[in-house]
Amino acid sequence: MFSPGQANFPSLLGGVIVQFVGNRYWVFNSEGRSLAPQIVAFSIVEGVSFAMNWVVFHLLLKFTPVYYPLARWIGVTFVFFCFSYPLWHWIFRPARPENSEKAFT
Repeated sequence: MFSPGQANFPSLLGGVIVQFVGNRYWVFNSEGRSLAPQIVAFSIVEGVSFAMNWVVFHLLLKFTPVYYPLARWIGVTFVFFCFSYPLWHWIFRPARPENSEKAFT
């Protein structure tokens, strides 16, 4: 079978795919927008989020007395609410109707 290290990448990749599809089709309902730019932007945000989670966790462990499971929860929650979720709103924003500007003029 697979070792935990070997199984880590496909499981993380599967989780990111489920997260993207869930955000695009159910959370933000943005299937009317082009798929490729959303994939690219989402991948960049997730890459930066990964790095931020690592850095925040490291800083919490180094500079606070917080126990590491709590530090992980605090760090992930901080990155999610202050970085990932706000950017997902931008990535998965609904498409504008073609005549939306004319409706207000």
